[in-house]
Amino acid sequence: MKKAYFMLFIMLFALIPVKSVYALEKDQQYSIGDIVGSFQKSNAKMVIILKDYERRTIPVYEVNDELCICVEDLQYYGYKMTWDQKNRTTSLTFSDRERTGTTHFVKNRGNILYTDISVFIDGIDVNGYNIGGYTLVKISDLQAIPDLYFSREYGEQEKFQVKGKILLPQGDVAPKAGLNGKIIKYDYGYKGSPEKVSEVSFYIPENKNYCDYTTTIAPFQFLGYELDDQYGYYNGSLFEESGKPLEHYKIYTTILNDYRVNYDDFNIYIFKTAQLSGKLTINHLTNEYPGQIRTIYILAEEINGSGEIMEAITVPTEQTEINYSMPVIADKEYNLKFYATRYASITSQYHLWAGPAPPLLFSGYYSSKGFVTEKSQGDILMVDKQGIQNINVVIEPSNILQ
Repeated sequence: MKKAYFMLFIMLFALIPVKSVYALEKDQQYSIGDIVGSFQKSNAKMVIILKDYERRTIPVYEVNDELCICVEDLQYYGYKMTWDQKNRTTSLTFSDRERTGTTHFVKNRGNILYTDISVFIDGIDVNGYNIGGYTLVKISDLQAIPDLYFSREYGEQEKFQVKGKILLPQGDVAPKAGLNGKIIKYDYGYKGSPEKVSEVSFYIPENKNYCDYTTTIAPFQFLGYELDDQYGYYNGSLFEESGKPLEHYKIYTTILNDYRVNYDDFNIYIFKTAQLSGKLTINHLTNEYPGQIRTIYILAEEINGSGEIMEAITVPTEQTEINYSMPVIADKEYNLKFYATRYASITSQYHLWAGPAPPLLFSGYYSSKGFVTEKSQGDILMVDKQGIQNINVVIEPSNILQ
Protein backbone atom coordinates (compact mmCIF):
# COMPACT_ATOMS: atom_id res chain seq x y z
CA MET A 1 0.00 0.00 0.00
CA LYS A 2 1.38 3.34 -0.95
CA LYS A 3 1.94 5.78 1.88
CA ALA A 4 0.18 9.14 1.82
CA TYR A 5 2.21 11.53 -0.27
CA PHE A 6 3.55 14.80 1.04
CA MET A 7 1.44 17.66 -0.31
CA LEU A 8 1.88 21.42 -0.41
CA PHE A 9 -0.12 23.24 2.24
CA ILE A 10 -2.52 24.38 -0.45
CA MET A 11 -3.52 20.80 -1.28
CA LEU A 12 -6.75 21.35 0.61
CA PHE A 13 -7.95 22.77 -2.70
CA ALA A 14 -6.93 19.73 -4.70
CA LEU A 15 -10.31 18.04 -4.46
CA ILE A 16 -12.07 21.11 -5.82
CA PRO A 17 -12.66 20.87 -9.59
CA VAL A 18 -10.36 23.53 -10.93
CA LYS A 19 -12.97 25.17 -13.10
CA SER A 20 -15.27 25.59 -10.10
CA VAL A 21 -12.95 27.17 -7.54
CA TYR A 22 -14.63 30.58 -7.73
CA ALA A 23 -18.04 29.05 -6.98
CA LEU A 24 -16.85 26.87 -4.10
CA GLU A 25 -14.36 29.23 -2.45
CA LYS A 26 -16.02 32.63 -2.57
CA ASP A 27 -13.57 34.19 -0.14
CA GLN A 28 -10.57 33.09 -2.21
CA GLN A 29 -9.90 34.64 -5.62
CA TYR A 30 -7.68 32.99 -8.20
CA SER A 31 -6.07 34.07 -11.40
CA ILE A 32 -5.41 31.85 -14.40
CA GLY A 33 -2.26 29.85 -13.67
CA ASP A 34 -2.39 30.04 -9.86
CA ILE A 35 -1.24 26.83 -8.14
CA VAL A 36 -4.14 25.01 -6.45
CA GLY A 37 -2.65 21.55 -5.89
CA SER A 38 -0.20 18.93 -7.12
CA PHE A 39 -0.10 15.56 -8.88
CA GLN A 40 2.26 12.70 -9.64
CA LYS A 41 2.29 9.64 -11.87
CA SER A 42 1.01 6.39 -10.36
CA ASN A 43 2.23 2.81 -10.40
CA ALA A 44 -1.35 1.51 -10.42
CA LYS A 45 -2.23 -0.52 -13.51
CA MET A 46 -5.46 0.57 -15.18
CA VAL A 47 -7.20 -0.90 -18.22
CA ILE A 48 -9.54 1.14 -20.40
CA ILE A 49 -12.42 -0.79 -21.98
CA LEU A 50 -13.81 0.76 -25.14
CA LYS A 51 -17.18 0.51 -26.88
CA ASP A 52 -16.41 -2.74 -28.66
CA TYR A 53 -14.90 -4.19 -25.44
CA GLU A 54 -11.32 -3.73 -26.62
CA ARG A 55 -9.04 -3.58 -23.56
CA ARG A 56 -5.83 -1.54 -23.37
CA THR A 57 -3.71 -0.24 -20.51
CA ILE A 58 -3.61 3.52 -19.94
CA PRO A 59 -1.23 5.66 -17.82
CA VAL A 60 -2.72 6.96 -14.57
CA TYR A 61 -1.87 9.78 -12.19
CA GLU A 62 -2.61 10.57 -8.55
CA VAL A 63 -4.38 13.68 -7.29
CA ASN A 64 -4.95 13.64 -3.55
CA ASP A 65 -4.84 9.82 -3.54
CA GLU A 66 -7.40 9.49 -6.36
CA LEU A 67 -6.50 7.99 -9.72
CA CYS A 68 -6.80 10.12 -12.86
CA ILE A 69 -6.12 9.84 -16.57
CA CYS A 70 -4.86 12.50 -18.94
CA VAL A 71 -7.77 13.39 -21.26
CA GLU A 72 -5.40 14.08 -24.14
CA ASP A 73 -4.36 10.40 -23.95
CA LEU A 74 -7.86 9.41 -25.10
CA GLN A 75 -6.72 10.32 -28.61
CA TYR A 76 -4.71 7.07 -28.54
CA TYR A 77 -7.88 5.11 -27.72
CA GLY A 78 -10.18 6.11 -30.56
CA TYR A 79 -11.24 9.59 -29.43
CA LYS A 80 -11.07 12.73 -31.53
CA MET A 81 -10.16 15.91 -29.66
CA THR A 82 -11.15 19.46 -30.64
CA TRP A 83 -10.37 22.82 -29.03
CA ASP A 84 -12.85 25.71 -29.04
CA GLN A 85 -10.85 28.88 -28.39
CA LYS A 86 -13.91 31.13 -28.18
CA ASN A 87 -15.72 29.05 -25.55
CA ARG A 88 -12.53 27.74 -23.90
CA THR A 89 -13.60 24.10 -24.16
CA THR A 90 -11.81 20.84 -24.92
CA SER A 91 -14.12 18.22 -26.44
CA LEU A 92 -13.42 14.53 -27.03
CA THR A 93 -15.76 12.25 -28.97
CA PHE A 94 -15.37 8.58 -29.78
CA SER A 95 -14.62 7.89 -33.46
CA ASP A 96 -13.12 5.22 -35.70
CA ARG A 97 -9.61 6.55 -35.22
CA GLU A 98 -6.75 4.08 -34.89
CA ARG A 99 -6.33 2.86 -31.31
CA THR A 100 -2.66 2.42 -30.59
CA GLY A 101 -2.79 3.03 -26.84
CA THR A 102 0.10 4.63 -24.99
CA THR A 103 2.41 3.91 -22.06
CA HIS A 104 3.91 7.40 -22.00
CA PHE A 105 3.39 9.69 -19.01
CA VAL A 106 3.02 13.30 -20.12
CA LYS A 107 4.66 14.45 -16.85
CA ASN A 108 6.00 12.64 -13.81
CA ARG A 109 4.82 15.17 -11.24
CA GLY A 110 3.98 18.84 -10.97
CA ASN A 111 1.42 21.47 -9.95
CA ILE A 112 -2.29 21.77 -10.66
CA LEU A 113 -3.12 25.19 -12.04
CA TYR A 114 -6.31 27.22 -11.87
CA THR A 115 -8.04 27.42 -15.24
CA ASP A 116 -11.33 28.40 -16.85
CA ILE A 117 -11.20 25.61 -19.45
CA SER A 118 -14.12 23.17 -19.58
CA VAL A 119 -13.79 19.54 -20.66
CA PHE A 120 -16.47 17.49 -22.47
CA ILE A 121 -16.25 13.77 -23.22
CA ASP A 122 -18.95 12.45 -25.55
CA GLY A 123 -20.90 15.60 -24.76
CA ILE A 124 -20.75 15.19 -20.97
CA ASP A 125 -19.14 17.91 -18.86
CA VAL A 126 -16.41 16.52 -16.56
CA ASN A 127 -14.21 18.20 -13.96
CA GLY A 128 -10.65 18.77 -15.07
CA TYR A 129 -7.29 19.47 -13.42
CA ASN A 130 -4.99 21.63 -15.56
CA ILE A 131 -1.35 20.55 -15.22
CA GLY A 132 0.11 22.96 -17.76
CA GLY A 133 -0.64 21.96 -21.34
CA TYR A 134 -2.57 18.85 -20.30
CA THR A 135 -5.69 18.07 -18.28
CA LEU A 136 -6.25 15.28 -15.76
CA VAL A 137 -9.69 13.92 -14.88
CA LYS A 138 -10.61 11.54 -12.08
CA ILE A 139 -11.58 8.09 -13.29
CA SER A 140 -14.42 8.12 -10.76
CA ASP A 141 -15.86 11.15 -12.58
CA LEU A 142 -15.91 9.23 -15.87
CA GLN A 143 -18.46 6.65 -14.70
CA ALA A 144 -21.23 8.75 -16.27
CA ILE A 145 -19.71 8.39 -19.75
CA PRO A 146 -21.63 5.70 -21.71
CA ASP A 147 -19.55 2.84 -23.11
CA LEU A 148 -16.33 4.00 -21.42
CA TYR A 149 -15.16 1.69 -18.65
CA PHE A 150 -12.06 1.22 -16.55
CA SER A 151 -10.79 -1.84 -14.72
CA ARG A 152 -7.89 -1.85 -12.28
CA GLU A 153 -5.53 -4.81 -12.43
CA TYR A 154 -3.83 -5.93 -9.22
CA GLY A 155 -0.73 -7.95 -8.51
CA GLU A 156 -1.23 -11.55 -7.42
CA GLN A 157 0.14 -10.90 -3.92
CA GLU A 158 -0.97 -7.28 -3.62
CA LYS A 159 -2.47 -6.23 -0.29
CA PHE A 160 -3.56 -2.91 1.17
CA GLN A 161 -3.38 -1.49 4.65
CA VAL A 162 -6.72 -0.01 5.59
CA LYS A 163 -7.55 1.96 8.69
CA GLY A 164 -10.29 4.16 9.99
CA LYS A 165 -13.03 4.29 12.58
CA ILE A 166 -15.79 1.90 13.62
CA LEU A 167 -18.66 4.33 14.12
CA LEU A 168 -21.99 4.18 15.90
CA PRO A 169 -24.85 6.21 14.37
CA GLN A 170 -24.46 9.96 14.80
CA GLY A 171 -25.42 11.05 18.31
CA ASP A 172 -25.16 7.52 19.79
CA VAL A 173 -22.53 6.44 22.32
CA ALA A 174 -21.55 3.04 23.66
CA PRO A 175 -23.47 1.86 26.76
CA LYS A 176 -22.06 1.23 30.21
CA ALA A 177 -19.19 -1.27 29.98
CA GLY A 178 -18.73 -0.35 26.33
CA LEU A 179 -19.62 -2.20 23.14
CA ASN A 180 -17.85 -5.32 21.90
CA GLY A 181 -17.95 -6.63 18.36
CA LYS A 182 -15.98 -8.20 15.55
CA ILE A 183 -14.61 -6.91 12.26
CA ILE A 184 -15.27 -9.59 9.62
CA LYS A 185 -13.10 -9.93 6.53
CA TYR A 186 -14.91 -11.47 3.54
CA ASP A 187 -14.13 -12.94 0.13
CA TYR A 188 -16.63 -13.23 -2.69
CA GLY A 189 -17.72 -16.87 -2.75
CA TYR A 190 -20.06 -18.95 -4.89
CA LYS A 191 -22.12 -16.70 -7.22
CA GLY A 192 -20.84 -13.65 -5.36
CA SER A 193 -22.09 -14.75 -1.94
CA PRO A 194 -20.11 -13.52 1.10
CA GLU A 195 -17.54 -15.94 2.46
CA LYS A 196 -15.85 -15.29 5.81
CA VAL A 197 -12.04 -15.17 5.76
CA SER A 198 -11.14 -13.99 9.26
CA GLU A 199 -12.37 -11.90 12.18
CA VAL A 200 -10.84 -9.60 14.79
CA SER A 201 -12.42 -8.13 17.92
CA PHE A 202 -13.06 -4.42 18.49
CA TYR A 203 -14.24 -2.42 21.50
CA ILE A 204 -15.94 0.98 21.63
CA PRO A 205 -15.45 2.44 25.13
CA GLU A 206 -18.36 3.56 27.28
CA ASN A 207 -19.79 6.95 26.25
CA LYS A 208 -17.72 6.99 23.06
CA ASN A 209 -19.08 7.06 19.51
CA TYR A 210 -16.25 5.14 17.81
CA CYS A 211 -12.96 3.30 18.06
CA ASP A 212 -10.00 3.15 15.66
CA TYR A 213 -8.83 0.06 13.79
CA THR A 214 -6.15 -1.04 11.30
CA THR A 215 -5.98 -4.19 9.18
CA THR A 216 -4.88 -5.43 5.74
CA ILE A 217 -7.05 -6.77 2.94
CA ALA A 218 -6.44 -8.11 -0.54
CA PRO A 219 -8.13 -6.74 -3.67
CA PHE A 220 -11.73 -7.95 -3.96
CA GLN A 221 -12.00 -8.55 -0.23
CA PHE A 222 -14.29 -6.40 1.90
CA LEU A 223 -15.12 -5.69 5.53
CA GLY A 224 -18.22 -5.95 7.66
CA TYR A 225 -19.00 -6.26 11.35
CA GLU A 226 -20.91 -8.48 13.74
CA LEU A 227 -22.54 -7.47 17.03
CA ASP A 228 -24.66 -9.13 19.67
CA ASP A 229 -28.35 -8.25 19.31
CA GLN A 230 -28.40 -6.89 22.87
CA TYR A 231 -27.02 -3.53 21.73
CA GLY A 232 -30.08 -2.66 19.66
CA TYR A 233 -28.23 -2.20 16.35
CA TYR A 234 -28.25 -4.25 13.19
CA ASN A 235 -26.13 -7.27 14.15
CA GLY A 236 -24.16 -7.04 10.90
CA SER A 237 -24.55 -10.67 9.88
CA LEU A 238 -24.58 -11.30 6.13
CA PHE A 239 -26.35 -14.62 6.68
CA GLU A 240 -29.90 -15.56 7.57
CA GLU A 241 -30.57 -17.70 10.66
CA SER A 242 -30.73 -20.74 8.37
CA GLY A 243 -27.18 -20.02 7.22
CA LYS A 244 -28.28 -18.87 3.77
CA PRO A 245 -26.16 -15.90 2.61
CA LEU A 246 -27.89 -12.61 1.86
CA GLU A 247 -28.20 -11.89 -1.85
CA HIS A 248 -28.07 -8.12 -1.32
CA TYR A 249 -25.48 -7.16 1.28
CA LYS A 250 -23.32 -4.39 -0.18
CA ILE A 251 -25.11 -1.73 1.88
CA TYR A 252 -23.79 -3.33 5.10
CA THR A 253 -20.13 -3.52 4.04
CA THR A 254 -17.06 -1.40 3.32
CA ILE A 255 -15.36 -2.16 0.00
CA LEU A 256 -12.16 -1.03 -1.70
CA ASN A 257 -12.44 1.77 -4.24
CA ASP A 258 -10.47 0.72 -7.34
CA TYR A 259 -9.82 4.36 -8.16
CA ARG A 260 -7.97 5.27 -4.96
CA VAL A 261 -4.44 4.56 -3.71
CA ASN A 262 -4.88 5.38 -0.02
CA TYR A 263 -7.31 3.90 2.49
CA ASP A 264 -6.64 5.87 5.68
CA ASP A 265 -10.34 6.72 6.03
CA PHE A 266 -11.81 3.24 5.56
CA ASN A 267 -14.63 3.61 8.07
CA ILE A 268 -17.00 0.85 9.15
CA TYR A 269 -20.49 2.02 10.10
CA ILE A 270 -22.73 0.31 12.65
CA PHE A 271 -26.36 0.70 11.63
CA LYS A 272 -29.61 1.34 13.42
CA THR A 273 -32.53 -0.43 11.80
CA ALA A 274 -36.17 0.55 11.34
CA GLN A 275 -39.15 -1.40 10.02
CA LEU A 276 -41.05 -0.94 6.78
CA SER A 277 -44.38 -2.74 6.79
CA GLY A 278 -47.63 -2.99 4.89
CA LYS A 279 -49.80 -5.24 2.79
CA LEU A 280 -49.50 -6.42 -0.81
CA THR A 281 -52.80 -7.23 -2.52
CA ILE A 282 -52.93 -9.08 -5.84
CA ASN A 283 -56.22 -8.41 -7.63
CA HIS A 284 -55.48 -10.88 -10.39
CA LEU A 285 -54.12 -14.41 -10.21
CA THR A 286 -53.32 -16.90 -12.91
CA ASN A 287 -54.27 -20.55 -12.53
CA GLU A 288 -51.27 -21.91 -14.39
CA TYR A 289 -49.57 -23.26 -11.24
CA PRO A 290 -52.40 -24.32 -8.88
CA GLY A 291 -51.38 -25.77 -5.53
CA GLN A 292 -47.81 -24.50 -5.86
CA ILE A 293 -45.88 -21.67 -4.21
CA ARG A 294 -44.37 -18.39 -5.41
CA THR A 295 -41.88 -15.93 -3.95
CA ILE A 296 -42.71 -12.28 -3.30
CA TYR A 297 -39.68 -9.98 -3.18
CA ILE A 298 -39.59 -6.54 -1.56
CA LEU A 299 -36.41 -4.64 -2.41
CA ALA A 300 -35.52 -1.39 -0.61
CA GLU A 301 -33.10 0.42 -2.94
CA GLU A 302 -31.05 3.15 -1.25
CA ILE A 303 -31.33 6.15 -3.56
CA ASN A 304 -27.65 7.15 -3.36
CA GLY A 305 -26.53 3.78 -4.68
CA SER A 306 -25.03 2.32 -1.48
CA GLY A 307 -26.98 -0.91 -1.96
CA GLU A 308 -30.27 -2.72 -1.48
CA ILE A 309 -32.03 -4.64 1.28
CA MET A 310 -34.27 -7.54 0.28
CA GLU A 311 -37.10 -9.39 1.98
CA ALA A 312 -38.37 -12.61 0.34
CA ILE A 313 -41.72 -14.16 1.28
CA THR A 314 -42.90 -17.53 -0.02
CA VAL A 315 -46.68 -17.96 -0.26
CA PRO A 316 -49.17 -20.29 -1.96
CA THR A 317 -49.95 -19.21 -5.52
CA GLU A 318 -53.62 -18.82 -4.51
CA GLN A 319 -52.87 -16.25 -1.76
CA THR A 320 -54.00 -12.75 -2.71
CA GLU A 321 -53.09 -10.75 0.41
CA ILE A 322 -49.55 -10.78 1.79
CA ASN A 323 -48.54 -8.86 4.91
CA TYR A 324 -44.88 -7.94 5.12
CA SER A 325 -42.44 -6.31 7.52
CA MET A 326 -38.77 -5.80 6.78
CA PRO A 327 -35.82 -4.13 8.53
CA VAL A 328 -33.90 -1.38 6.73
CA ILE A 329 -31.12 0.97 7.78
CA ALA A 330 -32.63 4.00 9.50
CA ASP A 331 -32.07 7.59 8.37
CA LYS A 332 -31.76 6.71 4.71
CA GLU A 333 -33.98 7.23 1.66
CA TYR A 334 -35.29 4.34 -0.42
CA ASN A 335 -37.27 3.38 -3.48
CA LEU A 336 -39.38 0.32 -2.71
CA LYS A 337 -39.58 -2.33 -5.43
CA PHE A 338 -42.03 -5.25 -5.44
CA TYR A 339 -41.82 -8.25 -7.74
CA ALA A 340 -43.01 -11.84 -7.66
CA THR A 341 -42.29 -15.10 -9.46
CA ARG A 342 -45.04 -17.12 -11.12
CA TYR A 343 -43.73 -20.11 -9.19
CA ALA A 344 -41.01 -20.55 -6.56
CA SER A 345 -37.45 -21.61 -7.27
CA ILE A 346 -35.63 -24.48 -5.60
CA THR A 347 -32.37 -23.48 -3.94
CA SER A 348 -29.13 -25.35 -4.55
CA GLN A 349 -26.94 -26.99 -1.93
CA TYR A 350 -25.23 -23.58 -1.58
CA HIS A 351 -28.62 -22.01 -0.73
CA LEU A 352 -28.56 -19.94 -3.91
CA TRP A 353 -30.69 -20.40 -7.02
CA ALA A 354 -28.45 -22.01 -9.64
CA GLY A 355 -30.78 -22.33 -12.60
CA PRO A 356 -32.57 -19.90 -14.91
CA ALA A 357 -34.70 -17.31 -13.14
CA PRO A 358 -38.38 -18.21 -12.84
CA PRO A 359 -40.69 -15.97 -14.93
CA LEU A 360 -42.11 -12.92 -13.16
CA LEU A 361 -45.76 -12.32 -12.36
CA PHE A 362 -45.27 -8.57 -11.81
CA SER A 363 -42.50 -6.04 -11.17
CA GLY A 364 -42.58 -2.38 -10.21
CA TYR A 365 -42.35 0.28 -7.52
CA TYR A 366 -44.43 1.68 -4.70
CA SER A 367 -46.13 4.99 -5.32
CA SER A 368 -48.80 6.69 -3.22
CA LYS A 369 -50.69 7.07 -6.51
CA GLY A 370 -50.57 3.36 -7.28
CA PHE A 371 -48.18 0.64 -8.45
CA VAL A 372 -45.80 1.93 -11.16
CA THR A 373 -43.32 0.17 -13.42
CA GLU A 374 -40.55 2.79 -13.53
CA LYS A 375 -38.33 3.74 -10.59
CA SER A 376 -38.50 7.40 -11.62
CA GLN A 377 -42.27 7.29 -11.02
CA GLY A 378 -42.01 5.72 -7.57
CA ASP A 379 -42.08 7.53 -4.24
CA ILE A 380 -38.87 8.14 -2.30
CA LEU A 381 -39.34 7.03 1.29
CA MET A 382 -37.35 8.82 4.01
CA VAL A 383 -37.09 6.26 6.80
CA ASP A 384 -36.26 7.56 10.26
CA LYS A 385 -35.75 5.45 13.39
CA GLN A 386 -39.53 5.10 13.82
CA GLY A 387 -39.89 3.30 10.50
CA ILE A 388 -42.95 3.51 8.22
CA GLN A 389 -46.13 1.47 8.46
CA ASN A 390 -49.02 0.89 6.06
CA ILE A 391 -46.99 0.95 2.85
CA ASN A 392 -49.74 -0.85 0.98
CA VAL A 393 -49.51 -1.92 -2.65
CA VAL A 394 -52.29 -3.18 -4.92
CA ILE A 395 -51.43 -5.20 -8.03
CA GLU A 396 -54.12 -4.68 -10.66
CA PRO A 397 -54.72 -6.96 -13.68
CA SER A 398 -52.97 -4.37 -15.87
CA ASN A 399 -49.78 -4.86 -13.80
CA ILE A 400 -49.53 -8.60 -14.55
CA LEU A 401 -46.73 -9.37 -16.98
CA GLN A 402 -47.52 -11.33 -20.12
